Amino acid sequence: MNKSPFFNRFREFFSGKRFQKKSSVFWHFPLNIQKRWLPQKLFISFSGVCILCGLILWQSYLFFKKDIQVNYYRMQSELYVEPLEIIKGLEDAVLVDVRPESEYEKSHIIDAQHLEVNIDPQTGKIQNTKEILTQIQKMNGAHDTVILYGENEYSPLPAQVAAYLAQKGMKVKLLSAGWNEFRHFSTFWIPEKINGRVDTSDYLEGAEIIRTD
Repeated sequence: MNKSPFFNRFREFFSGKRFQKKSSVFWHFPLNIQKRWLPQKLFISFSGVCILCGLILWQSYLFFKKDIQVNYYRMQSELYVEPLEIIKGLEDAVLVDVRPESEYEKSHIIDAQHLEVNIDPQTGKIQNTKEILTQIQKMNGAHDTVILYGENEYSPLPAQVAAYLAQKGMKVKLLSAGWNEFRHFSTFWIPEKINGRVDTSDYLEGAEIIRTD
């Protein structure tokens, strides 16, 4: 039984065979449809893959987001000490001021010890590393931790010294507020509920500090 011409063209279209006859537009109609739809099919497939990859990445971000936050805050607690802890009193820790000695003599946080740090003006690196290590070992004594602070919280010098001491196996932390913030901007780090009960001048000493009591 002979198949109809339409059935043959239908079968050839879905079998992927190219048509040999080119004299009639009717013969080329299925092939034109196939060529026109092919880019659209590729675009739809590519879009689907991109959406799927985006969903996978988003779910992965949500999964690891909590761990990232926990590790970040844990790292902050390992690296920094809040000024309130200095006011409450340090246990097994020594507070070290890395500002110039002239500034230290004028005023500094009470019980803080001075550390002389020489910086190469050309390279910006510490020059007297051996002397620093010797001084810190004498200061530290039986203490477990060294806490460093500089002129302000953005001063790079305490971080440089801390990095060097950490390489030598010492436990080092940074004061989250520098000298400038500790003395002049205490409202930034003292909670509002105890702001009126804490006088930072009681925790300062030096040639410029005049006590009224």
